[in-house]
Amino acid sequence: MRILPFLKYSPCGNTTILVRNVPLSPAERARAAAEMIASGHLEAEQAGYADTEAALPRLDMMGGEFCVNATRAFAAQLFEEGRLTPEGEASGGVVSVSGMPERLRVRVRRVAPGRFESAVLLDLPEAPPLERVAPGIHLVRVPGIAHLVLDAAAHPLPVDKDRDTAALFARFGLLDEDAAGCIWLRRGPSGPSITPFVRVRETGTTYAETACGSGTLAASVVCRAVYGDAGELVLMQPGGEALRVTRADPVRPDGWAAWIGGPVRLLARGEVFVDCLEEER
Repeated sequence: MRILPFLKYSPCGNTTILVRNVPLSPAERARAAAEMIASGHLEAEQAGYADTEAALPRLDMMGGEFCVNATRAFAAQLFEEGRLTPEGEASGGVVSVSGMPERLRVRVRRVAPGRFESAVLLDLPEAPPLERVAPGIHLVRVPGIAHLVLDAAAHPLPVDKDRDTAALFARFGLLDEDAAGCIWLRRGPSGPSITPFVRVRETGTTYAETACGSGTLAASVVCRAVYGDAGELVLMQPGGEALRVTRADPVRPDGWAAWIGGPVRLLARGEVFVDCLEEER
């Protein structure tokens, strides 16, 4: 058994455990995460491993995937530890995250004790590729994860999330992806909303997520390209909070960039007992 220091955040309800400054192998990360996020343990939708002591702060997710919401939680952690630089009313910095080949800019503003507005900038060489794979279904690939975005008016929500999403992943050749999602997109008078399901291959988990940052980004790509939406897009998450996608000026001439931001809450901090890891010698 190992005792690991941790923080638990809620970025828009997408509960995230961040283990602090503990070097583990990818296999150990996956095993420990599966134990920690399980019902009856710490319980969360995902887990990551934060190295805040490195010259370039680093976040590794439980399956090596990229996660927007975990990155936003990591940014809040860095803010609290004084690792970000003041930028007007907010603070900003640069981080490295699994599933992303390049560094990412983050920006955080504290709104109350343990509560933050946190955003991450995705500055990509090109716009996320969009492919219509079936009527009412689009495949959007964003760094570290592939998402199927389904028109909820044409495709009902899954009755059995594991069986039905696995069938969709198999149908469209996504079972071998490190991470893949099914994002049901609704468009109504009050604005768009999503219902996301995300599968991480390494840990063998599929979660009906309370919020999904990369799924929000994928849905925003569909909203703009298919439905002609413009300006800042605000997408309601299942947990009742919204994520904002705001286009930005890319660094590259032919690039594509957007800020993805929303609320983050610190829920807990302490030590967690993990049975699947051997005691450090």
